[in-house]
Amino acid sequence: MYYPKSQIQPNLYTSGNEYALKTTPNNSYTGYYYKTSSGRYYTGKTPEDGGNFVLIPIKREGDDYEGEDLQSLPELTPQPIIPAYFVPTPTTSPPRERFLPSYNSTKPTEKDYDLGEYQRYFCKKNNELLYLETDTDTYNKLVSNDPKIASDLYTPINTPWTITGGKQTTFDTNKNIITLIERNQKWYGFTNYFQDRFLQYHISELNENLYTSGGEYTLPDGSSYVGWYHKMDNGVVMTGKEHGTGDDIILTSIGSPIPKLSPTSRTSTGESGY
Repeated sequence: MYYPKSQIQPNLYTSGNEYALKTTPNNSYTGYYYKTSSGRYYTGKTPEDGGNFVLIPIKREGDDYEGEDLQSLPELTPQPIIPAYFVPTPTTSPPRERFLPSYNSTKPTEKDYDLGEYQRYFCKKNNELLYLETDTDTYNKLVSNDPKIASDLYTPINTPWTITGGKQTTFDTNKNIITLIERNQKWYGFTNYFQDRFLQYHISELNENLYTSGGEYTLPDGSSYVGWYHKMDNGVVMTGKEHGTGDDIILTSIGSPIPKLSPTSRTSTGESGY
């Protein structure tokens, strides 16, 4: 479809209740559209956007449209060009700049560890099974329908997240809460979003996947140990990223060094996105 620039009024925007797609006349259209000099409306900012569909005005009680039947307009059919000057005039106010939610997880604090849990915040894109962890500020903007954020496109939710206690109990508690949200909110696939990481930020995770480059611990033969290690709840240090995944040889501390984390350890990845 081709129209000279003089024959279209581009970059128009409707917030709804003005037009509907010809194929679904009962559903209000929200978004950009353009108008041709022949008085027809199409989705998209300009014809160059591609996939431009016919829009029809939403007829209200008392309206009386004259001229051609807009319902009969074919989709994506080139329209005749009327040789006349066309001066675009804005019909609506330009849309406000809005931002979309982005990944920005909230980490537990020392006070949260004292309490044993903290709040995590998530949102779902309304027309997709797309989930995203976000922060308190974004959550509050979505809940309050702040005009600076696309609150009409996303649904927010917050949930408690257990971070202390027995591993199995913590795992089951967090998983059950997320499963309940998935069922009650019909957020299908929300449980899979976590990839079974229901112990994320659990206190025991801080004592696993540690790494030493030497000079901190010795093996039973007295040699300096280099490699992965973990700490048991009773303070015993053993080889291996996690208990049961290696030889679990007891290490002896050289003085009182501060454990160092490898850049590729769990702590560096476990606190990032999924």
